[in-house]
Amino acid sequence: EQASQEGSSSSSSSSSSDDVVAEYTKSDADGDNEELERRALAWLSNNRMGATTYDWNGVLFLCHKANMHRVVVDLFSKMKWPSTPALPDGQTYGFVASSNAKSGRWRNALETLLEMEEEGGFKPGLTLWSVVLRSAVRDPKAPRAHLSVAISRFEQFLANNGGGNGSKSSSGGQSSSSSSS
Repeated sequence: EQASQEGSSSSSSSSSSDDVVAEYTKSDADGDNEELERRALAWLSNNRMGATTYDWNGVLFLCHKANMHRVVVDLFSKMKWPSTPALPDGQTYGFVASSNAKSGRWRNALETLLEMEEEGGFKPGLTLWSVVLRSAVRDPKAPRAHLSVAISRFEQFLANNGGGNGSKSSSGGQSSSSSSS
């Protein structure tokens, strides 16, 4: 039943994640994007098996921009299901770490940065580190030991990357890759 439902929704849905993101971006000025957010989430739900990393990142971008940080984290966990063919990239990890940090879950954000390096092979960029550390420092309940760990990991990052200019780093923003300097 689920397979036939997915098949019919995929064939009836002629729009791509790009279409949903483009429509969201055009209408962003009006500030009322709940319907587009629902459409983006519905599109991803209906096309999960065929969605690429680019598609996932488009929807994560929309949710992140709309301050739907819990949704970003939930979608990330679904993206990592073995049945989902798309793999997280540096941008994906960036959205998740930033969403965790911006919603006050800086420990989860730090874990995401570590996972980004260890499992994904991507080095978080200086901007992403600063978002996570800013969240940690602002938490009045943050134990000093946890802050020390976060700061020591950041210092390791700086030492290993010549001040933060790693070759395969991510700032966590939605942008095109460019090879120009």
